[in-house]
Amino acid sequence: MYKTNKRKYFRVYPHKPICSKLSVFNIKGTPINSRSTNVCIINIGANGLLFKTLLELTVSKDVVYLFEFNLLGETFRETVEIVREDSKSNGVFLYGATFLSTNDSSEQRRLAILNKLLVTTKRNKIQKSKKVCSTETRKHCPIYLKTLRNKHNK
Repeated sequence: MYKTNKRKYFRVYPHKPICSKLSVFNIKGTPINSRSTNVCIINIGANGLLFKTLLELTVSKDVVYLFEFNLLGETFRETVEIVREDSKSNGVFLYGATFLSTNDSSEQRRLAILNKLLVTTKRNKIQKSKKVCSTETRKHCPIYLKTLRNKHNK
């Protein structure tokens, strides 16, 4: 049996994860001043994204998170609500999140950049830049370091 794709927009699956900073933005509307952690965006669309982290996060409408990332030289600061936990494997959690800033201008901005990223990804010409995990960024990414350790321990 096939699952129906209920998404309004397409998703981009970059060849390498997109490095992002994640922090708690607010809880039940109360602003929170939290430190950020590195997470890896696995796929992204105009309305949401899928990401990996070593942290077990709260899946609740009461908790709003802030993502900060770069795509093709454009900086994004997006508030999200985590809507599902997809899986947990070897201490790495996979979450689905939806963007809360879904007004037309923010959606159109994301769509324009995602269209460019999709073309770049399809042409297999991803160049080393801040749009994907650079060597310098990966040094601080716990998921990358854990994956690296696991490969060396085999």
